[in-house]
Amino acid sequence: STVMMLKPMSILQFGVYQGYSLIAMAAALEELNRGTIIGVDLFDQYPYKHCSLDTARQNIIDSGYDLFRRTALQEKGMWQVEPRELDILHVDVPNDAFSYLRIFKEWGPHVRQTILLEGGSPERDQAYWMVKYGHPPIAPIMDELREQYPEWAISVMKPWPSLTVAVRK
Repeated sequence: STVMMLKPMSILQFGVYQGYSLIAMAAALEELNRGTIIGVDLFDQYPYKHCSLDTARQNIIDSGYDLFRRTALQEKGMWQVEPRELDILHVDVPNDAFSYLRIFKEWGPHVRQTILLEGGSPERDQAYWMVKYGHPPIAPIMDELREQYPEWAISVMKPWPSLTVAVRK
C-alpha cells in the first residue's frame, strides 16, 4: 500500500464515508508502529446523509485493530480545518476543479510527500452529480495544475472513478 511504501508520520483524510480507507491506512501505520491519522467528514451534517459518525466509528471498532490510538474522527468540513504539516493528504470527497485548485493552493505547501484526490479522469467528470449540478470538470485543469505546481509529479490513475496522485518531487 501507499502507506507501507512511504512510511508517513502523519495522514489527514477528508471524506471518511464508512471508514474503510481510513481503517486500511491506520492499520498500515499500526503495522509500521508509527504515525497518526485523522479522518474528517461532515457525517450527520452532510445534507445527503451518506453515513453517520456512529456508523464510521463502529466500523473502525469492528475492524479489530486498536485504531483509536492512531485515529481521530472530526465532524467538520475540509475548509474548516486549518492546514498543518503532514505527509499524506487523502481527499476522498466529491471533488471538482475548484476543490482541486484550492487543495493545491491551501494544502500543497503543508504536505511533505503525497496528495491523493478522488477523481481526475474525463469519465469521472461525467458523473451524474457533476453534470446535474454544473460542477467544473477536473480533467481540463490537470495541465494547469502541473504548470502552477511544478514541485509535484501529478498523475491520474484510471479507471472509474479514478484517482489523482500527486507526489512531491
